[in-house]
Amino acid sequence: MGNKNGIGMFFVKRIGLFAASLVVVAVIVAGALHARAEELTDEQLDKAIDSGIKFLLAGKTSAGAIESSNFRQADGGAEALVVWAALEAGKKPTYLPLVPVIKHLKNRQPNRIYARAVRTIVFARLGGEFRQQAVSEGTWLIQKQGESGGWGVAPDDKTPNTLDTAIALLALRYANECGLHVSQTVLDRARTFLADAQNPDGGFGYHPPGTKPFRLRGMSHGSATAAGAVALGVLVDMRASRMKADRSLEGLAKAKLPAELRAYGRAIRWLNQHFDLKDVPQWYWGDSPRYTYWFTLSRATEAISPMWLYRHDLDKELAAEILPRQKTDGGFRGKRLAEDRIVSTAYAVLCLSQIRKPLLINKISLGTLPLADYNDA
Repeated sequence: MGNKNGIGMFFVKRIGLFAASLVVVAVIVAGALHARAEELTDEQLDKAIDSGIKFLLAGKTSAGAIESSNFRQADGGAEALVVWAALEAGKKPTYLPLVPVIKHLKNRQPNRIYARAVRTIVFARLGGEFRQQAVSEGTWLIQKQGESGGWGVAPDDKTPNTLDTAIALLALRYANECGLHVSQTVLDRARTFLADAQNPDGGFGYHPPGTKPFRLRGMSHGSATAAGAVALGVLVDMRASRMKADRSLEGLAKAKLPAELRAYGRAIRWLNQHFDLKDVPQWYWGDSPRYTYWFTLSRATEAISPMWLYRHDLDKELAAEILPRQKTDGGFRGKRLAEDRIVSTAYAVLCLSQIRKPLLINKISLGTLPLADYNDA
């Protein structure tokens, strides 16, 4: 479908709505925002992605297990992340090096929210016979939603955080597409948690205000704010999907700007004001989760038009930042205590695969929020 990153080519990004009433016809000229970005080609991206997948699968055991220090307490977590990266890179479930990993993952029961959520996404992406497993995993996630509306590290965690809440909501959206009914109560509770967690400056910390016995990394920083934007984007997307049926003039007249959309805008504004791809913005706590931040940021601007990131072409700038960091063995190396090589490589592949996907849309007429839906394009 053409080179999305080619110089001089016109391409249009999927753009949603960011005002109470808006019709968008957007054509973006792929310009040179970064000297290194000008040299990027599809072939370079394909080679980097393929090399990354080979690295991720090279260390698997004969039983399909993958060792990751970041998932020592979450059996199946590393396998889920690697399979997700492989599927997004275009590998088929029948790809021979991937087959034992999928089989291993199928027989695991991760006891951590993040690992279980990624597993849900993987089952949904696999489709077919795995769709029902995605629904079952999504049901499990709903049952583990905390009293405050968020999710924590473990099922019985009394201190929910922004990152686990974001991945749980993203997983529920995937499971919903497989047939899981996600009640409005679940979404409303999640919205309440995110409203309480958002800092006055529009950003997010890891723990929301009032967390006891203490609030960990409560100051707004890049990875948590991007995660908060992902979570809010899921809520907006699911609201739009549920309201598509009401297209009457009466319904249109009563439409109001959803609270989660306003909150999303504040989070995107924070990310724009603190834009930095060299490291996680406003991170002060040792080794930073840079690759996690890059991937989350790439998803944060996906649901709604990133109006306040209009000066940055994330595709080009992320690729220019990530590609030179690839090692000769195909893997990437994150900061030692934050992300091991499996995690950093998986997120790098996920980012590059997102960038590589061709997407051409020449006109979007979306109507009025909250009935507007970018899927109408």
